[in-house]
Amino acid sequence: LRAAAAMLRSASVQRERMAEAAAAGFSLATDVADYLVAKGLPFREAHGIVGRIVQRCLATGRTLATLPLDEYRAICPLFDDDVRHIDVWTSVSARDVPGGTAPERVRDALGAARKSTGVVREWVEAQRSRLATLESLPGNGPTPDLTREF
Repeated sequence: LRAAAAMLRSASVQRERMAEAAAAGFSLATDVADYLVAKGLPFREAHGIVGRIVQRCLATGRTLATLPLDEYRAICPLFDDDVRHIDVWTSVSARDVPGGTAPERVRDALGAARKSTGVVREWVEAQRSRLATLESLPGNGPTPDLTREF
């Protein structure tokens, strides 16, 4: 854990590279299906249409972002130019539910994790204090070091 903590403290995030990697492949296919659902199509049908779009992308060497709008429309006329607005950031933000990936939800989860960590740290310190008190009693020797690494 100490090595991981040190590694994370010195890590740097390359936001653009992270976005590229997250959008690689067809990770946004479900978002494209959700787009069609928002236009009134049942998800089962939207899923099938997006499967055809992915097949078209694979056949032409394109991605969801680079497939021309006329090819989207050839498969389903419900597509408009706004399908181009689907990206990693809209995908993440769309999941604004408890435990979701929307920025506010992630901030909430981090806050809860920090609070829980604080509670655990307080408990550990209280136990250390109790152990120190026990060690100081006559007839008690030092307690084993419970914090050493194995």
